[in-house]
Amino acid sequence: MGNQNGVRHGESTRTRRTPENTAWQNMRARCLRPSHPSYKNYGGRGVTVCDEWESFEQFLQDVGRRPGPGYSIDRVDNDGGYEPGNVRWATVAQQAANKRSKCSPGCACGRHRRSS
Repeated sequence: MGNQNGVRHGESTRTRRTPENTAWQNMRARCLRPSHPSYKNYGGRGVTVCDEWESFEQFLQDVGRRPGPGYSIDRVDNDGGYEPGNVRWATVAQQAANKRSKCSPGCACGRHRRSS
């Protein structure tokens, strides 16, 4: 049963949210709210949030606490959705190495060729 403000998990108040709750809310907004500035790169290209993560409590149970400052939510497979097994807490450097290519398949830019 929630308190008078409807908060059940103790992770958010009117003036302060935990880093985990902030990440959860931002993740959902990017995927579900067309008016969000980043929607075109997430929900607009088919990135979804699994049904189980409608619940912040389930998200927190699956993902765990942020390891420390400098970590944020990252999808392991950038073409996959936000779901158990495809999400981790990652540093900026880890996320930079995990970006999707802006090139089309078969481009000749040379950045995607593996060395022999």
